[in-house]
Amino acid sequence: MCHTRRVLVVDDTPALKHLLQLALTNEGYTVAVADHGAHALRLLETFAPCLILLDLRMPVMDGTAFARAYRARERADAHIVVMTAEVQPGDLGAIAPVHVVRKPFDLDALLPIVEHWVHQHTPTPP
Repeated sequence: MCHTRRVLVVDDTPALKHLLQLALTNEGYTVAVADHGAHALRLLETFAPCLILLDLRMPVMDGTAFARAYRARERADAHIVVMTAEVQPGDLGAIAPVHVVRKPFDLDALLPIVEHWVHQHTPTPP
C-alpha cells in the first residue's frame, strides 16, 4: 500500500486538472499536476507518485511518449490509469495501464478507481 497517497495528474485541460486536484486533495491525496509528459517527467524528479492519471493526447509530449520514458526509469512503480476520449489501436501497449477511464467521466466513478490502485501500489525498495 502507498502510504504517501500521492497522485500525479497529467492532462492539458486546465479545468479537468483543477477539478481533479481539488477532488483528490479533498479525499486526502497529495496531488501534483502537469500540462504534458515532459512537464510530468520534470515533476518526477521531486514527486514520487503512487498513481498516475494520464491523458493520451497532449502537446509537447503525449501520454504514450511519457509512459515509455517513465517505464524506462529505475523506480517506475506507480500504476497508470489512462483518461482519454478515444483510444487508437496500439496506444495502450507502451503504457500498460491498470485501468482506462473514458472521457467524459463521472468523478464519483473515478474516485474508487484511484483509491483501489493507490491501495494496490507497492513501492520499489530504495
